[in-house]
Amino acid sequence: MNRYAAIFVGGCIGAVARAAIAPPLGSGIAAWDHGAAPYGTLTVNLVGAFLLGLIAGVTNALPGIDKRWRLGLGTGMIGTFTTYGTLIQEVETGVWPASAIYLAVSLCGGIALAFWGVKLSTGVVRYAGDRRRIRTSRHQDGTAA
Repeated sequence: MNRYAAIFVGGCIGAVARAAIAPPLGSGIAAWDHGAAPYGTLTVNLVGAFLLGLIAGVTNALPGIDKRWRLGLGTGMIGTFTTYGTLIQEVETGVWPASAIYLAVSLCGGIALAFWGVKLSTGVVRYAGDRRRIRTSRHQDGTAA
């Protein structure tokens, strides 16, 4: 599979996932009309930031992973799952100070969740690698159960 196909497949998955999650929670500029914030857009953007952090952490910690996985999952799936264009429309049509708070939570929360996604996935990969090295060295020393 070439890189464009990986992005396409990932993009299809991300778009379908967003379509399933965002509308029931309220998204788009119409959410403000009903007296609520656009929680659907907020949810997909925050979850997407965390998932992108996980993907970046794993693909950086494991350099042997084919770059097409990163493109398919990160650029394709998370790129279509998140929607910062809709976020800006929602902020522009929202009411002050609610739209400013919404923007701050979206951006600061997204950065924080991406950071924690990288930290978590990097830690898990390192832990798994350490466990594998310990198990391998015990087996080679004849101390395996």
